[in-house]
Amino acid sequence: MDSTRACTAVSSQKSCWLVSNLDSWNEMLYAISYELVEYRPGKLSLRYLKEKPVDRRPMTSAQQAAYMISWLIERHACIEELRFLSSVLPDNPTLPGVGAPIRLRPPPEQSDLHNIRRLELRTCLPGSNGVTTCCYLPEEDLLTLCGLESIRVACADSKHEPGLVKVLHRNSDSLRIVDITQPMLSQDMVEALQCLSKSESVALSFCRQQGESGSGTDALTRLVQTLPSVKAFRFYSLTVQAWNVCGVADALRKNENLTTLELYMFRVSSSLKDLFAALEVNTSLKELRIAFRTVDASCGDALGSAISNNACLLYLGLSGQIADYCMARLAVALSQNATLEKLHFSGSSLGFNGILALCDTLRTNKTLKEVVLPHFPAGDSESNA
Repeated sequence: MDSTRACTAVSSQKSCWLVSNLDSWNEMLYAISYELVEYRPGKLSLRYLKEKPVDRRPMTSAQQAAYMISWLIERHACIEELRFLSSVLPDNPTLPGVGAPIRLRPPPEQSDLHNIRRLELRTCLPGSNGVTTCCYLPEEDLLTLCGLESIRVACADSKHEPGLVKVLHRNSDSLRIVDITQPMLSQDMVEALQCLSKSESVALSFCRQQGESGSGTDALTRLVQTLPSVKAFRFYSLTVQAWNVCGVADALRKNENLTTLELYMFRVSSSLKDLFAALEVNTSLKELRIAFRTVDASCGDALGSAISNNACLLYLGLSGQIADYCMARLAVALSQNATLEKLHFSGSSLGFNGILALCDTLRTNKTLKEVVLPHFPAGDSESNA
């Protein structure tokens, strides 16, 4: 193992010597819970092994990991992906035993770090998941990243958010995949997301939103309306506030580029029938997954009409308590639909009459290839039916 050789990936056509020496390097990296993987020809991913226990003292391991990661990133342009675990810093990060900083320093001849294309950062609170201390990424190092194409961040608190917002602004012309999980959706974050001119996939997950009630729904509506390049939106919220989906439905009605929409909002203040009405006229959506507490009987006609008339949807996933009337209307619609291929009920509460109506439709539907039902108790007579 030669630690003095320079990276030979001077162009996209040439591979670095490190690619053919991964086994010897990984023998050392495994000791600090990391590994190097060739995730595409000639390009490496430096990844945290969350299942790998560390034999050394936590602080010693963190210091060694931070040094080795910093050294590799600075010297090897062939490493395009960085996936690592970071400590959540206390208010005074200089306290002993907190963690060790990862220094993302560009080569001496560059002002920015251009080789990292994909960043995955997961933060943990001290003591969680058996982790007492680990590496952390200072904001000034995070801001050296330029030309990012993919960023996935799962934060245990909001301390990383100011730096993350700056990174989104700094890489707004290059980011294509954005996946952010954090406790709160702030207005600063929403404004940064609205600047992503080339983003193709946006996933947001949070527990609460900043500001007045409904601001989360407004944020999603604004993003669907102002990011025409996005083809996939995934929105997961555990907020205690109820959501009004009318704005989201209106955005879906007007959007002609969106192909995947996932909505996990378990408290809603309005009926889902507006969302189903928008699905009826939408001409681009291929996959729709929605999880709500209840899909009540008032939605039945809108759901049935949407599935009867929509000619592009290939996958429909429903989760929640679904009334028998809705299932009956869906069953009738499926006998007329000629495009839907997969129908999933995940974690749903379905009445047996609704399941029977759906099964009857399967005799006439010609396009459905996969139907997944939740577990439900059934006797011999019910199973035969």
